[in-house]
Amino acid sequence: MMEAELENLQAACDRLIDSRQTLLLASRAYDGNADISYAPYLKADGDFYIFVSELAKHTKNLMA
Repeated sequence: MMEAELENLQAACDRLIDSRQTLLLASRAYDGNADISYAPYLKADGDFYIFVSELAKHTKNLMA
């Protein structure tokens, strides 16, 4: 890909991220099954912060 194409693709990705407030989060449980659900997120200073409740299955999966 040419430099201009990569810049256009990056700009399109940035616009998509900026236009959303939630994402689909998938994590794998200890038994190998997938848990998938929506979660709110925030992008700040180039980092992503995903908000999951301690009650969510993802929290246990991510901590493991």
